[in-house]
Amino acid sequence: GHSGLLLLCGEAGIGKSRLLRESLRQARRRALRVLASPCSAVEAATPYFSWRRLLQQMLLGERPFDAAAARESLRLRLQGEELLESWQPLLNDILPLELADNLITQQMESGARASSLRALLLHLLRGLAAERPILLLVDDLHWCDEASATLLAEAVEAVPRLLLLAGTRPLHPGAAEAAAKLLRNAQAQTLQLDLLPREELDQLACHKLGVRELPPRSEERRVGEECRSRWAP
Repeated sequence: GHSGLLLLCGEAGIGKSRLLRESLRQARRRALRVLASPCSAVEAATPYFSWRRLLQQMLLGERPFDAAAARESLRLRLQGEELLESWQPLLNDILPLELADNLITQQMESGARASSLRALLLHLLRGLAAERPILLLVDDLHWCDEASATLLAEAVEAVPRLLLLAGTRPLHPGAAEAAAKLLRNAQAQTLQLDLLPREELDQLACHKLGVRELPPRSEERRVGEECRSRWAP
C-alpha cells in the first residue's frame, strides 16, 4: 500500500541494467504491472521524453502504438472526470494521439499546461495502481530531462502502490536538477554497485563453473603460465 524509490547507483558497465532486467522478470512473474523506459543522452533536453514509452504502456500495455486504440483506452480511463477529459489534448505533447485542442487547452499558458499535464498523468497512474501494484523502471536516470524527472518525483509522492526503480551513474554537471533531487530524496533507498571483492568473485566463478571451490592461487598461476607458454606466438 506504499510507494517507494530505489536507486541503483554505479559507474557504466557495473550491472545496473542487468539488475533492472532481472527486476522486470521477477515483477512479471509476480503479476505486477511493469512500466519501463530508458532515458537518453541525445534526448536529455526533450521534455517528457522518458514518458513517451511509459504513457504508451499505460494506455496500450505491450501492444504496438496505435493512436485510435490509445484514444479509446484514454476515454475509458477518464470517464466521469469532466475536467480531466478536457485536458486530454495536452497528452499530444508526449504521444501523437491526434487529439484536437479545445477552448480550455488553447487558452492555457505554459505553466498551466505543464501542471495540468502532470495532474492528468498522475490520475492515470493512480487508476492503474488501484488495479495492481506498479513497478516503474527507469534506466540511465542521469540523462533524464527536467520535465520527466519532475513527474517521476511527483509520482513517488502521489501514487500509492508504485515503486520507482531507477539505474543511474553519478550525476554529471549538466544533469537535470529534478533528477538530482530524486537522488537526494529522503525516502530514497540507494544500492551502491561497486567492484566485487575477491571472495565474492571466487563465489561467482564457482557458481558459473559448477564447482565447490577454485584451485589454490599457486595452482592458478601455474595453469595460467602453462597456458601462456603453450599459446604464446
